[in-house]
Amino acid sequence: VEKDGDIVLYWEADLQVSDKECVVTFSVTPSGVTPKITVYSDREKTKKVETGAEGYILSGGTYYYDVTASGYVPVSGKFTVDGLDVKQKVTLSKAAEMTFTVKPKSSDAVLDIRPAESKNAAKKAVFVSAGDGEFKYILHDGISYVCDVNADGYNGNTVEFVAKDGGSRIITLTGSGQGQVSEDRVIRPDNVPYTIREGGVYD
Repeated sequence: VEKDGDIVLYWEADLQVSDKECVVTFSVTPSGVTPKITVYSDREKTKKVETGAEGYILSGGTYYYDVTASGYVPVSGKFTVDGLDVKQKVTLSKAAEMTFTVKPKSSDAVLDIRPAESKNAAKKAVFVSAGDGEFKYILHDGISYVCDVNADGYNGNTVEFVAKDGGSRIITLTGSGQGQVSEDRVIRPDNVPYTIREGGVYD
């Protein structure tokens, strides 16, 4: 291209990754965990990649993975193969499976559970199932979370809690126009009920 009497050349960098086959292995901590690792060649995770005795033998490209282990929070991620072997490190966190019961039951109740502190933003809640007013989630054990609950025709409610395996929370909603009940009934893992009231008073 000629610009102000000078010849200016433009070119595009070649961003293609190498087609060389490389070995991809996973290093999962803590030690002693027996993980299940699944690797996919597409973002939608419909095309599984088979593993061999030495690991995954993969050509250049981006791959996606899921790592699960009993008692731990599932981890998903991705990596890129570009001419060199890859050792993908994955750290698993202890899981806390909890049940949240919304009263009164509402078929359109929506729960939004997120870490209470920004430093734990990556430790997201993992949805398991929902039905008959009960919602099950896998959380990171010992981490503080905030749960917002909303449903058509009801006032929203927000509770904060620390994730504990086997724990349950009962969250009560009031009808629109009514005052929000400022208490939350809790069933601890030892099945001893108590009530958190406004001002931090426990019964």
